[in-house]
Amino acid sequence: MRRRRRHIKKRRRAWLRGGVLALVLTALFAGCQTRQSTVPAELREGESPDYRSLLADEPARLRPRNHEVGWLERHGVAARAMSSDCMSCHQEEDCASCHTENLAKPLTVHPPNFETIHAIDAHLDQDNCTDCHKVETFCASCHIRTRVSAIEPNDPPTRVEFHPPGWLNASSPNNHGVAARRNITDCASCHQERDCVTCHQGINPHPPQFRLNCGRWLEADPRACVTCHADLSALKRRCL
Repeated sequence: MRRRRRHIKKRRRAWLRGGVLALVLTALFAGCQTRQSTVPAELREGESPDYRSLLADEPARLRPRNHEVGWLERHGVAARAMSSDCMSCHQEEDCASCHTENLAKPLTVHPPNFETIHAIDAHLDQDNCTDCHKVETFCASCHIRTRVSAIEPNDPPTRVEFHPPGWLNASSPNNHGVAARRNITDCASCHQERDCVTCHQGINPHPPQFRLNCGRWLEADPRACVTCHADLSALKRRCL
């Protein structure tokens, strides 16, 4: 009889432990289900969602807590302190789309007297400048206004010499055509297309075997081509 009672007690204890374990597992499972239900369906299905569309649909779930009212006025401090956090959601294009030339910038963007030394940074990393400034408009207009660049192609040269000897000599290793083909954006910071056309009228401006590569130039900017070539359709057939 005693043995039977002991056996019944052991079975009851086992059932009790099993019941408690089942309740704990049920609670954990329910908690996991609750947390998963707060995640957008696109994320639960394992797809790669578009961040902007999800942010528009469910901003409270995807927008970080510190992005509350007034964040646009304060985000610069956080971006300078830990830009990697920003890059986990944003790309440089997102910054450049807001930080245009018309946006008032704080004085801390560039050090004092930066205009005097900016050419050094521009040559070291021109892409960094073009995140905010457009070479053909911002740089060229400022260079013309300060007389660094001539207002008209036939204007007298400035007192400052920006180009090395032999710059206009076609047989010189310093010929400007070599630099233009290497980095035409550098030229565009002071010169416009009309500057090139003024000198290159009536002569062939293309180097030998240019036909083998002219298709790429034509696709990039056909405006320079139509200065001499009126029929672009015929030109496309000739270029490779």
